[in-house]
Amino acid sequence: GARGRRALTYLAAIVWGASLLGVGALTRSGVLPFDHTRFALVNAGFFVGTMIAMGLTREITLANAASRRVAATTLLVFLAGVILWPVFDRVGLDMPSSTIVGSLVSALLWASAVLSLGAPWVPMVVGQVLVAVCASLWPAWHFEIFGVLGALQTAIAGTLMSRERE
Repeated sequence: GARGRRALTYLAAIVWGASLLGVGALTRSGVLPFDHTRFALVNAGFFVGTMIAMGLTREITLANAASRRVAATTLLVFLAGVILWPVFDRVGLDMPSSTIVGSLVSALLWASAVLSLGAPWVPMVVGQVLVAVCASLWPAWHFEIFGVLGALQTAIAGTLMSRERE
């Protein structure tokens, strides 16, 4: 199942990165600006997509304790996005600031996973902290930063999951 987990996770990395690059381009061009509600829907789509993928590939995505922990954390990260983005809008956070806070929440969720998965998973936390730092430095590019670093982080997760024993 390790090869299947890795392939599925790499696919997710590509889809996340491409999606956020597209969101950034659509927003910046003014063709379809992504606000809090639209980005909450992006998170909802990834939440549902992750659940479907897990259901269809149960034997590889939930094959061991580490894979189950990663799957649960991934679902929590997307669920947090579904819940938090509308809240960020309600309290008046702009989109780049919302990305910064959202990525720090994700870093904390991944930090809780590191406690059970071990130190090799620290890059998951570091990736989200880097999103926050880079988005604060280049707020106009926050979606692209979130997409590229999130894709890289997900690809690292695929490599880590493929090392886990069945």
